[in-house]
Amino acid sequence: MRRINYPENLRSFKKDYLVSVYKGDIKEMQRRWKDLRNSNPFLKNNFPKRLVKIILADYSKLIIFYETYIRLSSNLEGILTEIINIFNYKKYQPSIANFFMLNSAKLDITTCFYCETSFINAYEVDNYEKECLAKLNCLPFDKLKATLQTKNDDSVRAIMASRPYLSVDEFNKKWKSLKWSRKAKKFESIFKPNPLRNHFDIDHVLDKGSCPLVSLSIMNFVPCCQVCNEKLKRSLVLGDYLLGKPKEHLSPSSPNYDFDNKVILRLEPVLPKADEITSVDPAYAIDFPEKFNLKFDFVDQTYEWIADIFRLRERYNFHKLEGLYWLSMKAKYNDSSVELMSNALSDPNFSVTRIKEDIFRENYDKKRHPCFLKLKKDILSIE
Repeated sequence: MRRINYPENLRSFKKDYLVSVYKGDIKEMQRRWKDLRNSNPFLKNNFPKRLVKIILADYSKLIIFYETYIRLSSNLEGILTEIINIFNYKKYQPSIANFFMLNSAKLDITTCFYCETSFINAYEVDNYEKECLAKLNCLPFDKLKATLQTKNDDSVRAIMASRPYLSVDEFNKKWKSLKWSRKAKKFESIFKPNPLRNHFDIDHVLDKGSCPLVSLSIMNFVPCCQVCNEKLKRSLVLGDYLLGKPKEHLSPSSPNYDFDNKVILRLEPVLPKADEITSVDPAYAIDFPEKFNLKFDFVDQTYEWIADIFRLRERYNFHKLEGLYWLSMKAKYNDSSVELMSNALSDPNFSVTRIKEDIFRENYDKKRHPCFLKLKKDILSIE
């Protein structure tokens, strides 16, 4: 429901992504891509020479790559493994997640960009040493081996046999002479000096399983809640999902995404029954949730796909009280009431503007972007 507001200098942002995530690997990735592309006429005739043109492409261009790949996929089966190895999301996932965490303020990562019903955020772990010790003391053999990035099974068994460890220093002193695999530095994999964590998923708008070429593309990533990513969207495309046809303006990573203006949320009173004389006064709406229905009005019908995929109508009706609260507040604190309050207080510090802000928190919400903000704005703006 929210568009991602990228930094004004998008080119610099993309360049930073390339450098931060892939570092010195990009040359080797380019070499492998060049060899693979030259060996396959379908790749050569339909996809760019330079790998970065895929990784940094705008979402509108990614859709073209995606649809082209789907159309040609039967001709690429023999090289699928190599394509996946070049566009290796699993390898770079920790670095990609770290990049989004470090840029969470720039991207205003506060609530899910798909549903706006859940907070998502990055945070710093205070008890980082305890977290590392918990891994050392509790992980089973295979996971501990992977975490320590070693191929030496005997070393991992020896470490497990000496559990528990009470401090990082104790662990390092005990095993400082331990021989690790050639590429792994001592314990670097488990004691990295970066305690950042995140409370969000990074969704591939265009499914990486269907098209591995877009697995690493920066504009194909949308920070979101786990419900939207794993339980609802999964591999569906944002568009005509029944036919697998994506639409450029339906991704929060697109500059043309405009759910805010193309969909209106409103509370519709339920018509009174024959034995009821009047409907509910909006000032008391929160006490009678059964008397109101939450409706989605689509100015642009294509946005209905978004509501369907993410079950927005059902989920928002469950949280109908959020809207009813603001409907009640709007009725109780109309312009006349607020003006009377200001006059009664006779204090310049409590102007009409100040009282409205204290009640409805418009400027405050711009800073913190809470859940259900669109619902609140729509309810308050409807006459």
